[in-house]
Amino acid sequence: MEFDYRYPILQSYDGETSYPASLMIRLPEGRQKMSPSEMRTILRCIYFKHYLRWDRPFLEPKRFSERERLIDELYSCQVAQVRGKDSFDTTGNDKRSRIERFANRQPRIMTLLDRVFRPKLLRLVSVILILLFVRWRLNNDLLLIPFILTAAALYCLAEDTVTSRKLFILIMSRLRIASPRSS
Repeated sequence: MEFDYRYPILQSYDGETSYPASLMIRLPEGRQKMSPSEMRTILRCIYFKHYLRWDRPFLEPKRFSERERLIDELYSCQVAQVRGKDSFDTTGNDKRSRIERFANRQPRIMTLLDRVFRPKLLRLVSVILILLFVRWRLNNDLLLIPFILTAAALYCLAEDTVTSRKLFILIMSRLRIASPRSS
């Protein structure tokens, strides 16, 4: 980047108050030019939200006010360089700048839901609708209890895997019809 960036000294205030450094910025979407307002924002963040913020807990109030004055002066000098320019060109390795390091690589929620439920959900919904229709035709609310177990059993049959067959056997063992009571 074509900018004479300086960082403040970190410990002693004897001699130099800042040192030259390379300001490294990665712009989004492969951009290579930065506007003056973006540059001022970056500088304000670096000086006040980074350097000054991290110094606060470690310095006594007198030393902190001295540090704050030093950073204010340094920031003013840096912003003075920004005033005369229309834009700031950045330079660097173009191959690395194309890599989206911080992009959200997690699948979107709808894609994830589609992967989990789509293949099986249609079968499950159709089984439930058929059983609800049968329950409605029989007009008996007592069938609601075995409805859930029956729907699960039919779903296991539709799935047709080793695990689903084991689950089907377990469900069927729970669907025993009660034996008549003797009086």
